[in-house]
Amino acid sequence: MLLMKRKKTIAIIGYGYVGKAIEKFFKGHFNILIYDPEDSKYKNNQSEINKKADLAIICVPTPTKQNGDANIDIVLKTFEWLETKSVLIKSTIPPLTTKTLQEKYPNKEICFSPEYIGEGKYKIPKDKDFPDPK
Repeated sequence: MLLMKRKKTIAIIGYGYVGKAIEKFFKGHFNILIYDPEDSKYKNNQSEINKKADLAIICVPTPTKQNGDANIDIVLKTFEWLETKSVLIKSTIPPLTTKTLQEKYPNKEICFSPEYIGEGKYKIPKDKDFPDPK
C-alpha cells in the first residue's frame, strides 16, 4: 500500500517584493499561506499559519533607521505571534540577530538567508536565488 505524503505548507510573512518572489519560487511545489497586515486579502491569516505551516519565511520590511541600523521591529513582532517551529528569515537583520532569537525561542529552528532578489537596478542571473516577482 502506498502512503500519500501530505504536501508541505509554507507561510510567507510579508507580501512585498521579496514575499512575492518567494511565492513565485515555491508555487506549485508547496501549499502557500500568506500574511501581510498591509494587504486586506492577507491580513487575517495568522491563526491559519499557526495551525498549518511547516515553515514560515519572514520577508517583512526592515527600514533603515537614522543611524544606519536596520529597524527589525516588525521581525521581532512576528516572532511574538508565530508558532511555526521552522523559520527562515529573508528580511535584512544585523549580525547576531539569529543567535539572539534562537536564545529567546529555543524550541524554534531559525535560519537567516540574505535576500539577493534584486530590488535595486542591478540584475541577478536567472539561475541565482529567487525569480523576479514581476
